Amino acid sequence: MIDVLEYTIKRADRMGASQVEVFHSKKTELEVRAEKKEVKIGQLTSDVGVGIKLALKRHGGFSLAFTYTTDFSEKALDEAVEQALKICRVRKPDVDFKSFPEKSSFKVVSDIYDKRISEFRSEETIDLVNNQIEIASADKRVETVRGLTTLSVDEISIMNSSGLSGSYTASHFYTYMYSLAKDGDSQGVGWEDYSSCFFDPDEALEAAEKAANLAVRQLHAKPIEKGQMDLIIHPDALAKLLIYILIQEVRADRVQKLQSPLVGKLNQEIASKILTVINDGRIPKAAGSRPFDDEGVPTTKTSIIERGELKSFLHNTYTANKEENKSTGNALRQALLQVVPKYKMETSIGPTNIVIEPRTSSSDDMTREVKNGIITKDFIGAHTSNPQSGAFSIAPYCAFKIEEGEVKYPIKEAMIGGNMLTLLKNIEIIGNDVKQVLFYDAALIKDATLIASTILVKNVSVSA
Repeated sequence: MIDVLEYTIKRADRMGASQVEVFHSKKTELEVRAEKKEVKIGQLTSDVGVGIKLALKRHGGFSLAFTYTTDFSEKALDEAVEQALKICRVRKPDVDFKSFPEKSSFKVVSDIYDKRISEFRSEETIDLVNNQIEIASADKRVETVRGLTTLSVDEISIMNSSGLSGSYTASHFYTYMYSLAKDGDSQGVGWEDYSSCFFDPDEALEAAEKAANLAVRQLHAKPIEKGQMDLIIHPDALAKLLIYILIQEVRADRVQKLQSPLVGKLNQEIASKILTVINDGRIPKAAGSRPFDDEGVPTTKTSIIERGELKSFLHNTYTANKEENKSTGNALRQALLQVVPKYKMETSIGPTNIVIEPRTSSSDDMTREVKNGIITKDFIGAHTSNPQSGAFSIAPYCAFKIEEGEVKYPIKEAMIGGNMLTLLKNIEIIGNDVKQVLFYDAALIKDATLIASTILVKNVSVSA
């Protein structure tokens, strides 16, 4: 594949391009789905292609164009380059573009590839899912079980005309199980997932058991009265709030366009003093880890919020150059709610692994602190939030009422309204029950995670 990248750069240079970036991705994925307590689909797919981005120097700056191809013949590559050059010649120069990233050295990130995943057979995966179904169906009240298990390998290579060149291979294991329980006229639902760079069948089976147990516990839900109360947020629910609001607010491109409430707030207190949020692309076994981002910049550890103070935004090379700054290694070739191969996407800005530093409280200790509140595993409607203002209106999902320090009953038909910055300031307790949550369930982003614990937020507005 390096030969294809080298050829494309040389041809683009000869055809008149000023700068060239070539990105190759290959995803091989084994996917098994379960529906109605049966394995319905098991398929192995492979998608491979090359994305080509050109910069053409003109009066007033560089004109840019992007194209891609899945045909690696010299003729197809030449045609792709020529097409991009035609676009460059008619497109207005981008005065803010300076260059593609310079050549860098990449440090090895440990434990992001599990050879067993590339060798795994569909029959074995189907057996695993059947075992999950059996566990999730053990209680006779569980009427429906569905799920998704994927094992995938990503092979990534990048090269540009500035001498940058790199490649890596990463594997991912993801499993999700959903259960629907019935008892008379009452229905309860529950779900659980697990993600890692390494295959772990025991975690998959445990996810099935947790999904079924939660579904049964959700039977005979009751409405609640509206009012101000405390809210305990599980990492799964927190992931949805963060990917649709906070992470969008700390993207440097949104800040530079004045589309974030965090404009002008660097080094100011925006959250509870107990909150520290980090973006770290180098955590072993985390699905968001990689030696370099999607434009070839080495991944780093970036403090976004430190003890309540806003310390940094997330940058790619383009936004960093606008401020004469350094990229934080957060170029990402994916978009919210879109499952598109990387080679078809231009770089935007996104997370690798978002880490909320844990503290010492257990979930039981946290519950005992609540006199009147809710504990929720999930939210519905987070995608409708407004990252420009931080406002949200969401429904707790798989949630329970807490009274006088005890979980009393499952709830239904509740809404929670508020603002992200207010929520961050009202964080009272951060737990120690760390979970890695793939943003795939939240926003269909397959190679970024939240690594966080349950949190307790005070004074949340709840309506019935």
